[in-house]
Amino acid sequence: MNRARPCPVTHSLRCPACAAAAMGLQAYRRSKARAPLRLVKEYPRMSPVDMKPVESSNIRAIGHDPEFSLLVVEFKSGDFYEYSGVSADQFEALLKAESVGKHLNQHIKNKFAAKKLEPENAQVKS
Repeated sequence: MNRARPCPVTHSLRCPACAAAAMGLQAYRRSKARAPLRLVKEYPRMSPVDMKPVESSNIRAIGHDPEFSLLVVEFKSGDFYEYSGVSADQFEALLKAESVGKHLNQHIKNKFAAKKLEPENAQVKS
């Protein structure tokens, strides 16, 4: 149970600074108890991304999550990369590009934050 502890400085149970700190801690704990879970922030994509096969020498398929502006690229090597901040228009331009690999290199790579995904965690559907 929560028992009052004396202040380490004044050794008093009624130290105003300790009482204020305890009230602040209680308010913090109450706010955390009511706060919703933020699993979406930690890993935004909870549903799989639809992958579209493309004609490319290095890329097998690409997919886009418009809700979170994420581009997922599956390479023929089996590697998956996720690029954040890619709009739906940029995805459509990539999809319609004459050379998907060249467009990816010129307009996506090194311009958007990329993260390599483990194949089992890629959350894609073909």
